[in-house]
Amino acid sequence: MRTFIERALKKLPKMTAEQITDLLIRTAAENERLESVLDSLAEGLLVCDAEYNLILVNKSAERLLPLVFHDQLERPLWASIADDRIADFLHATLIEGDRVLDREFDVEVKGIQRLLAISVLPLVKDRRVTGSLIHVEDITEKRAKEARLRRAENLASLTTLAAGVAHEIKNPLGSISIHIQLIQKALQASRAACSDDPEHPEPVTIGAAPFDLLEKYLAVVNEEIDRLNRIVVDFLFAVR
Repeated sequence: MRTFIERALKKLPKMTAEQITDLLIRTAAENERLESVLDSLAEGLLVCDAEYNLILVNKSAERLLPLVFHDQLERPLWASIADDRIADFLHATLIEGDRVLDREFDVEVKGIQRLLAISVLPLVKDRRVTGSLIHVEDITEKRAKEARLRRAENLASLTTLAAGVAHEIKNPLGSISIHIQLIQKALQASRAACSDDPEHPEPVTIGAAPFDLLEKYLAVVNEEIDRLNRIVVDFLFAVR
């Protein structure tokens, strides 16, 4: 487009009124296409000249940024930003001529809370800085997805840890259950042996506790072990 216009300008003195009209129509059409492309971008774009005057704003920038008087161009860029933090950032960055990438700001625009990443880049023409390009990206959903991913990763790690702990609990429970059963069998054998002894007509005891009471206690312990084991098994099934 630039080459076309340069050639047309050289031929302008020799062009007829009809040719000039055609040139203007073609130039306007090309300009409309460029504006359409810029306005179709999801990211906001602002352009200022070497004097920091705002000369171009696309529709996404109008939507994302808290702009004031954005229809009045040729004014310092920072004067068109209603948010003091962003305005101060752009003022300092442009004056210093710094190149900044993805500086994040949380803003509220039209009642909607957004997280914006703002970049400031030099606008270069013929190896000379002629202004600045400000790129604005809405990273609200991106950060939300990252947060959800971190939560999912943390949950996965916690689940793995919990499953490991559950296995560590389940193994001793199995061992305890086996030994309780062995004790019960030993008690039953001792009870049978003592019952057959005619010298022990009194109820069979171990110390001061009757065999019946000890067996009852062991049965309760065994039931609780089974209950704990079922809880662990259900938990392991749930976290798979």
